[in-house]
Amino acid sequence: MPPAPLPTIVSIGDRVGPGIYTLHSRFRRAANYIRASRIVTTAAVEVGAGPANILIEPYPDKPPLSLRISPGRVEAGGKTIRFPTARRYSSRPEFSRPDRAGLDRRLAVLRGEILELAPPLSLAFLLDRRREIGLRGGFQKLFAARINNGAELLLAGEIDKGVAALRGRGFGLTPSGDDFLAGVLIGLHLRQAIRRRDCSRCRDRIFGRARRGSPMTDHFLALAHDLRLPARLKDLAEAIAGGTESATAERAADWLRSGAGSPADLATGLYATLKEGERLCS
Repeated sequence: MPPAPLPTIVSIGDRVGPGIYTLHSRFRRAANYIRASRIVTTAAVEVGAGPANILIEPYPDKPPLSLRISPGRVEAGGKTIRFPTARRYSSRPEFSRPDRAGLDRRLAVLRGEILELAPPLSLAFLLDRRREIGLRGGFQKLFAARINNGAELLLAGEIDKGVAALRGRGFGLTPSGDDFLAGVLIGLHLRQAIRRRDCSRCRDRIFGRARRGSPMTDHFLALAHDLRLPARLKDLAEAIAGGTESATAERAADWLRSGAGSPADLATGLYATLKEGERLCS
């Protein structure tokens, strides 16, 4: 039997910093590691590049309990994997030619993709209230009411009340309300690029109120605040800012199919901010 191929780092994100990280959570094709407030993720190639992702091929069946990351190499499970600087993934999108004139058409495309591809319990009901009919039981209906209230308050400029109603709401490694807030932060970056208005103070305030001491949530909110995006979301952001409608549809579908509920919840916050966020960043 030939020896197993040595693992190779295909891509390493530009927000992966040196240090010793311990296993936080694991899934079939990815694992999260934590060091203080920093998170890095080892993942299979199909997961896609990201600011804190280390893509490994072949991906191990059992992730190691810790990682030691230093310049040019990653030590894991008794093995050292070296990587050149050329394999660094650049996570910040480029908005070199923002197109304000076609924004409404691209947003209509994004909305259509969200409503078609979002799972039943996602926050897509914020874009079409008919989706609330599928929510069952008092808990789900109460959850929808709180999310509706929080989104309305936030988009009306009531930042403190809106964030308080949204943060931590929902289930999963990153709850739905937090994913929505990450989308809002990214949406404010896009509003600034397209409409040429400084939204930094609003972003800072939302980020400050949204953090709640959960390492994974605070990590993803920090990436959104700093506009450091995984590859599929980076492509979508660039298409919304200045691409074609067909490119927006393709990139939106790629992003929405990249996970369970989180991509749809984030995309809903992104859409709502661009479509209705005038009072957030005027």
